Amino acid sequence: MKNILKNLGLLAVSLAISLLLGEILVRLIAPQQLIVPSHDIWRPDETIGWRHRENANAQINTGEGTVHFVSDENGYRINSIAEDEANAEPDISIITIGDSFLEAVQVENRFTIPQVIRRILSNKYDKKVKVVNDGVGAWNPNHYLAEAKLALAKGRYDLGIIFLYSANDIIIRKQTSFSSQVVSGKHHFRLPRSLKWRELINSIFYPINDLLEENSHLFLLLKNRTQALRARVGLAADNYFPPVFKISEKKSKRWQLTTEICEEIQQVFARHMTPVFFVILPAPFQINVDSFYESLDIYDIISDSVDIDQPNTIMRDMFQSESLHLEDPLMHMRKIAEEGRLMYGEVDGHFNAYGHEVVAEYIIDEIEEYLTPLLRQ
Repeated sequence: MKNILKNLGLLAVSLAISLLLGEILVRLIAPQQLIVPSHDIWRPDETIGWRHRENANAQINTGEGTVHFVSDENGYRINSIAEDEANAEPDISIITIGDSFLEAVQVENRFTIPQVIRRILSNKYDKKVKVVNDGVGAWNPNHYLAEAKLALAKGRYDLGIIFLYSANDIIIRKQTSFSSQVVSGKHHFRLPRSLKWRELINSIFYPINDLLEENSHLFLLLKNRTQALRARVGLAADNYFPPVFKISEKKSKRWQLTTEICEEIQQVFARHMTPVFFVILPAPFQINVDSFYESLDIYDIISDSVDIDQPNTIMRDMFQSESLHLEDPLMHMRKIAEEGRLMYGEVDGHFNAYGHEVVAEYIIDEIEEYLTPLLRQ
């Protein structure tokens, strides 16, 4: 027994030394971006569930580098470095509403879609343009509708742009009330309520993951290189295959429901005499098609049972039938990807700065069309 304990002790010491040496080597040779969570960005909200804190000034790192997050008195994201954002008496005001792809905590605010739009219009027409970034992580069309009512009651805008994310913004349930929660909530160690695998992950493995993500370069290196394996055993944060790509979902009520909510959003804008249009943003694997089919293998899904373009195809048809304007940059972005240009983060699956630029430039003609009378004044 003593020999067994001794051997176990030696094994533990050897393992600890190996991990320590591995950590040192990774920090020296291949340093990683340690995750820097921020609990100062979001706050609970009784009306819409959660939103950005007003007058926030924080830093966050989701794996793509440390980013500043600064918000104004309304909680709208603004530049951390002073720029001419036309905060006082702009000639033209635009509001953009969306989820984490618009919120874009992976890049500095000056690189986001709203700011690229602002600069293009300001430089081309010599106008003071303000483009409000009202994007909040984990919002969906239910939130966009509620937020449109709130935002338009507070301010006047010349144009609205609503950004939908193809993978998770085509929803199956309508909500008019929201539970108060904070999207940046950290996982805390707790006793498992059962021995189910998912419960063990939430109570034990996720808290360990959070701790190591914030402190270990070795852990992040290994994690980033074992994504497929983690997905197979249920340890990936986004461990699910979006149902909107399954052909069996073609007759789902989600398409009609999402379209109806977007019709309501348009009606809200119409009551304020403000035009609005919608943009459907592609998931990264819709652009990198090879990764889409690799994910099918991970989730043991037959390729004939899915359609990589289905969300875009159905939503374009639904929107057209209801006279809603939908912009879809999917094919344009695929052509750019074929040239070897990266538009998504290497660690975090949201747009990098170039991705924001591509989308902004794709929709700028439509923006100019809506704003022609104001731009020509």
